[in-house]
Amino acid sequence: MIKDVIHDEHILVVDDDESVLKLCTNSLRVHGFHVIACDDPTRVAELVIKHNTDLVISDIRMPGMNGLELLKKLKEVSPDIAVIIMTAFASMEVAINAVNDGAFSFIPKPFHLNELVVAVNNALERKQMTREIIRLKTLVNLFSVSEEIGNTLEISHLLKVLLKAVARETRSERAVVFYRDEETEEYYARCAVGDNELTNQRVRLPLEKTIVQQLFDERKPLVVDSRNESMNDSIPIVPCDAGAMLAVPLQTKQKHFGVLSLFKQNEVAGFSEADRDIAAILAAQASIALDNAELLLDYEILFLESMSSLVKALDERDPYTHGHSIRVGKISVAIGRQMGIPENELDDLQYAGLMHDIGKIGIRDEILLKPGPLSQEEYEIIKTHPERGYNILRPIQRLSNVAEAVHTHHEWYDGSGYPRGLQGNEIPMWGSIIAVADAYDTITTDRIYRGRKRHSDATAILRRYIGTQFHPDVVTALENIEIETLPLD
Repeated sequence: MIKDVIHDEHILVVDDDESVLKLCTNSLRVHGFHVIACDDPTRVAELVIKHNTDLVISDIRMPGMNGLELLKKLKEVSPDIAVIIMTAFASMEVAINAVNDGAFSFIPKPFHLNELVVAVNNALERKQMTREIIRLKTLVNLFSVSEEIGNTLEISHLLKVLLKAVARETRSERAVVFYRDEETEEYYARCAVGDNELTNQRVRLPLEKTIVQQLFDERKPLVVDSRNESMNDSIPIVPCDAGAMLAVPLQTKQKHFGVLSLFKQNEVAGFSEADRDIAAILAAQASIALDNAELLLDYEILFLESMSSLVKALDERDPYTHGHSIRVGKISVAIGRQMGIPENELDDLQYAGLMHDIGKIGIRDEILLKPGPLSQEEYEIIKTHPERGYNILRPIQRLSNVAEAVHTHHEWYDGSGYPRGLQGNEIPMWGSIIAVADAYDTITTDRIYRGRKRHSDATAILRRYIGTQFHPDVVTALENIEIETLPLD
């Protein structure tokens, strides 16, 4: 009796026995399944991809490629595909091994056609259940990643989160964000997962000759075969041996940032519709976050420029402190580099040195510029400037290290400093660096009460206060700097 059920699933039956192949195929079609017959196991992987196959029914013994070899190949091409092995009783042990290797079940020959239909229905139900579980896990993962992306305002970290997540969810061997340089319109690998060699390589391609324009115009993912030599001049990537590439635009309505590119080495599997959807969702979330991060960065730059101008104005009020903050910033960077602080942190260390006295803006000129000794009350007011500076800078989340360095640059190694009385390694290293740079510049520049000291004399003075006021490692680092090479004027 022919059922009126039409199934969405596609089944591929593989057997070199034409009679078995015909019997299975006709029986499953009668029950409403979409069935493809194949007598050549070497073509199965190709057919699975071409017809988006859900289930493969294969004999265990076939010329050219046996059922176990076919099972292994299928799992490489489509890890979640369902496989049923048909076997004679003589190869029962082999069939059991096939189940252990990932086959859903086996059907011993000879079998009744109803047994075949029941086995097929059970396999497809299990596959559907597995798909739903995977879909649920994917949705949970996407929600979690989207939340993390939305809460990230540091661009490099944001891109890392995006790439790790999308590579994991699409099972890509490599993921790269190619950023666009708006001035030169060239593309370069801003961030990469799975291939660090690409980072910072630039791809000089006119926009109109690349698929980038198509991506931005159509605003949807595009899959290309990067092995096709004719496509090499049309893809905004460094030539590679990836089997397939999925390119997704990173853009909002107002701006396009670049391209998210995913690579799979497997020549057959490629990227599924689910892969495209996942990549598009995460790319859209990341694009909004990038827009917000760049807007915030613009505000931060404006803020830092304003603060720099205020610091310079503060220094200009007193001829003896002219250029002091700028020099402290430069000396701090030289010390930091000598101590092995990563290059990507040195800009912020320089800002910390430049801003170390920003809190003095709120102190009255009659105290700040007083030519004679300060009273105890006036000195207590002066001592508030690290706290004031910290309060000015701390609203900027990205500048947390800068704010903390400003806050602690008057802490002493023995704990007798201010404002919190921190000691030893409780004091952030940047604060200890700025303390030495600040003191060094004060000693080596003219003051109303004394002349400047030479470098050797200044370091000798600082060394006398190692362990009390200054961190030993910082003073040692300063001593090892060729100070005459620094552009301090």
